[in-house]
Amino acid sequence: MINIIGEYHPSYAHSLNCLGSVYYHTGHYDEAIRLYEKALEIRKNVFGENHPDYAGVLNNLAILYNDTGQNDKAIELHEKALEIKKNTIGEIYYEYASSLINLAVVYFETGEYEKAIQLHEKAIEILKKVYGENHPHYGLVLDNLAEVYGNTSQLDKALALHKKSFDIMKKSLGESHPHYAYPLKNMSKIYIKTGNINKAIELLVQASEIMKNTITEKNPDYLRCIISLADCYLKTG
Repeated sequence: MINIIGEYHPSYAHSLNCLGSVYYHTGHYDEAIRLYEKALEIRKNVFGENHPDYAGVLNNLAILYNDTGQNDKAIELHEKALEIKKNTIGEIYYEYASSLINLAVVYFETGEYEKAIQLHEKAIEILKKVYGENHPHYGLVLDNLAEVYGNTSQLDKALALHKKSFDIMKKSLGESHPHYAYPLKNMSKIYIKTGNINKAIELLVQASEIMKNTITEKNPDYLRCIISLADCYLKTG
């Protein structure tokens, strides 16, 4: 491709961004960073910094930084991507809500729960307007917010949102989809905290089977699910 269209072409930047995502998902983070940064440079030169395509690569790079524990860098890039999207496409779009969620996840993982709640709630309002309340995107962000509540001891709120997310995923995607497994896995944490280990085991067994059949056994989410299940079995003796 480079010999046909040259390095500074949007299509080449798109290919670099996609290849970076492949390396990211296979755990080759250094190579992913190199490709994302090259794609970012090209999009900056072609579109300037105030463009949704530039923000898209910032978002990917921020997610990678968060996954490698570079939270400050992740927050900086997510905030920049959020501002670009706000100025270019507006706030009532999935892409803007997605950036809110990504930033909320970083705040959740760094223990800034109030910020995480505020961002998730804003994303929920946007997705409700864009898709309605029966869409998987809406269901996933409910599950995210439930996780935050679960970590702030608001267990009743957390369980109610996990169940709502679970119902949305079941109706919209079916019971064999990996996104149906996430509310099951996350709901199990609430039952563990309330001492209902048998219910947690039931949910984790179901979630692990779905994940095993849909996202492979090497996926970190599947491995975390299996570890949680093993811990539950240990608790039951």
